[in-house]
Order: sequence, then C-alpha cells, then structure tokens
Amino acid sequence: KQVSHKPRAPTEDLFPIPDARHDVAQWVIEKLQVKIVQYQASQQDLAMAMQSAVTNPLAMLFVKDDSVPDSFKAAAKQVSHKPLNFAVMINTNDQIIKQYQLKSMPGMMVFFSQNGTAEGLQGLPYQGRMAQSDLAGFFNMVLPDGAFDDNSASKKKKDTIKAGPAKEITTEQPFETVCGSTGLCVIAAFDGLEGQEAQEQKLEVLDTIRKKKSGPFRFAYVDATCHGEFMGGFNVNSGDLPTVVVVSPGRKRYTQ
Repeated sequence: KQVSHKPRAPTEDLFPIPDARHDVAQWVIEKLQVKIVQYQASQQDLAMAMQSAVTNPLAMLFVKDDSVPDSFKAAAKQVSHKPLNFAVMINTNDQIIKQYQLKSMPGMMVFFSQNGTAEGLQGLPYQGRMAQSDLAGFFNMVLPDGAFDDNSASKKKKDTIKAGPAKEITTEQPFETVCGSTGLCVIAAFDGLEGQEAQEQKLEVLDTIRKKKSGPFRFAYVDATCHGEFMGGFNVNSGDLPTVVVVSPGRKRYTQ
C-alpha cells in the first residue's frame, strides 16, 4: 500500500518546532497543561463536580460568562504536580452564588474530602486577588506537598503510574495496555518508513522529554504509517508526521 507524504525539511525534528532539544521538551511540557473542565450552571453539573472532588481535590472557578482568566490557567499549570483538578462553572447564576456565599465574581473555591467520602466533603473559599501568584500561593497552602497522597479511597480507584521508558503501541500491545486508564499519555507518532536510525533518534528526544517532566504521565510511541486508523482517531494523518498527541484516557480527551 502506497502512503503519500508531504515534503519535510532535513532539519525537522520530532515536532514542528525548533530543533533544539530543550525547546522540544519545553514545548511538550507546555502542551501538558492542566485540563480545566467546564461545567454549566446547573445543580446536575454541580453534583458531578462535587462527586469528582470526593476522590481528588477540585479548584472550582465560578464566572458569570464563559471566559477563564489567564491567571487561573497559569496558576493551574504552576501547581500541575499536585493532586488537584481544575474546573470552571460558566454562566454562574444568582442561586449558585448565594448557595456558596461567593463574595465577588469571578469567585473560586477548593473542594476536598479528607477521608475520601462524600460526607467528608468541604469547601474552602478563596478571597484574594485573581492573580497567578496569589492563586498559586493559595493552592500551595491548601495542598502542601504530600497532601492527599495517602487518600486510600483515591488509591483504590487509580492504578499506579510509573513514567518509565516509552513503550510502543502495537496490535499485540494496544493503547489501553500502554497508556492505562488514568493520568496523561504522551504518544509520539513516527513515520515508520524513515528507518530504524531515524526512529531511534526520535525516541532519544522523547526520553529527554520524559526525564524533564514528573507527574502522572506515561510515554508511548507508534508507527503511524502501520497504524493509520488508530492515529486517525486523533485526527492525525501521514502528512502530519512526525507529531505528538497528549491523551487523557480517563476523560477521553486529547490535544495535538
């Protein structure tokens, strides 16, 4: 079967950015920014958010429109190593504002359960400035390093993530086996027709990235020319290679 390829500059590395490995690693780390889940202003969505906060602390931003301040995004990325999820409730209505006694808008609260049960759920309001440094400082105060790491209820629902060397996704070793069901999976998609030497060079770059990033990440690679149908699920075709996709298996979301 013939596969069409778009011309590629000889200096092009694993990703469509500058060739320096530091730049490559930094680009991927930025791609691994924390996902901010969006909820509608309804009791149903609110219940879903609170349910998620039972097993993992949740920083919930309440806004009256559908915009998320850049400072909140930046603060979320700054503390991405912590067991803290992030969400925004858009179009927050007066009922919810009154329910949580929000003093100003946008407002923010961190919800958590010390014992991993719904009965133990509590909310801590944030009353500082909506500035990155202030928000990050609040997150660090609420969740000092090591906090919630021993939450037994959370541990039962999560498999252990060990960011070892990247594993190849194949028919015998499929995506579910390599990437698991929690955390994030960084998948490097290669053009298998380039040859073994080219692939080894790209794997070396991928390993450099892996060593620079700690947290709930697994690393994988795939011969996208042999597994085009699989990569097509991430809107990747032969003309996009080489590229990288960051996948959240649990939330069934990805970014390229």
